Amino acid sequence: CDSDEYCRKQQPCINYSGGNLSLIFCARWALDGTCWTYLTESTAAAPPLPVATAAVN
Repeated sequence: CDSDEYCRKQQPCINYSGGNLSLIFCARWALDGTCWTYLTESTAAAPPLPVATAAVN
């Protein structure tokens, strides 16, 4: 999930494993209540840094 200064809350990231890919869904709520959803496909062995940062909770 990319860092958004306008987000007041960040929902937990849910990791779905399928085959050799991991689908990570992240939802962030902006000041206006808009929900932004991010979908990232990556190998389980090397998760993207943005996802790792967002997953830290």
